[in-house]
Amino acid sequence: MPSPRPFYSLTEENVEEIETVLDELIETAPIGCALVIDQTGYIMARRGASDNAPLEELAAIAAGCFTAFTMISTSNEMDVNFRAKGVDNIYFFRVNPQTILLALHNNGAGGETIRTKGLVSAGRLRNVLRKAGAESVELGATRFITEKLDEMFKNV
Repeated sequence: MPSPRPFYSLTEENVEEIETVLDELIETAPIGCALVIDQTGYIMARRGASDNAPLEELAAIAAGCFTAFTMISTSNEMDVNFRAKGVDNIYFFRVNPQTILLALHNNGAGGETIRTKGLVSAGRLRNVLRKAGAESVELGATRFITEKLDEMFKNV
């Protein structure tokens, strides 16, 4: 049986650090939008915008694509390019086994710059999550469930 997935419990300060990394990525690389998602497609943070797709739907699809990709490859990055106008291309960076950085860019964007800046950003995000202890609480763990139930019913 596979081990339970980590559950992210981030503070406002952690999210602000993540958003700072995304802001800097957008400022230094030719991308229009950056998202940090977990392996289920939940958007943990985002900066920028896409006129071409609802980001929530894109995140869910991206999580599935990246999970499938990691089953056949050990690579920590993947670039998906669409050859049509009005469609964002997506560069995927694995931050850790449960977290993905997505960089949305157009057909004319400089791929090597996106790759270089994205890898640096993924490393910075990995450090933020590690520092936050975001990988230490596991869904399915008895302690986690007990704490959440106690929290829910503390005033009952």
